[in-house]
Amino acid sequence: FPDGDIYYFDTVTDLFAALIGKTVDAACLDDALIRFAGNTIPDLKMLDGYLMAIDNAPLFPKNEKGEKLAGQYSEFVRELRDQGTLAEIDAVWFGGDESKWTVLDYENLPDENGTLHMAADPSMLPFVMTQDDHFAGYDVDIAARFCGAYGYRLEIEPMSFPDIIPAVISGNCDFSASNFTITPERAENVLFSEPVYRGGLALAVLDSTLSDQPASEP
Repeated sequence: FPDGDIYYFDTVTDLFAALIGKTVDAACLDDALIRFAGNTIPDLKMLDGYLMAIDNAPLFPKNEKGEKLAGQYSEFVRELRDQGTLAEIDAVWFGGDESKWTVLDYENLPDENGTLHMAADPSMLPFVMTQDDHFAGYDVDIAARFCGAYGYRLEIEPMSFPDIIPAVISGNCDFSASNFTITPERAENVLFSEPVYRGGLALAVLDSTLSDQPASEP
């Protein structure tokens, strides 16, 4: 589409609103976010094939403590994958049954090895979300299980996505699990654990748009 226009949006919510309002004809974003949005946008369709494959993983500071935590987290994620538990977690958080959306009571876990502060963006559904007076989601579920297995108490520090890496690098937070794609640029500044989600960048459209008139100018 050589004459196509590209628009950028600050949040995933804004992007899907533009798609639903037919301000745009297609949305380009992680397949995970498209899968989740399909639970509430029945007309949503993800086109076959990835534009590029991507891995998502928690990130840690490049220091001694960060290296230790990244190693422990990687070991834990590999165990979850080998046991089939990671697939079960995926089915829960990408499914439409909200009654299954539960996590460990991470704020009251035994803290024999201390408390970990995790930076997270609550708008990154289904990886991080607010649920009553606490946080939940795919990444929160895994992080809580990890802390329970390794003797940490977990405290989640909500913040906007652009603020997360600086918070981890500065030491204000011990790590972040918030739908971060592994990229060479980020890897120059932070450590990544074993990927917790393997997917890709995809295109989302509305079935009705495929047979409709071109989108109007925003």
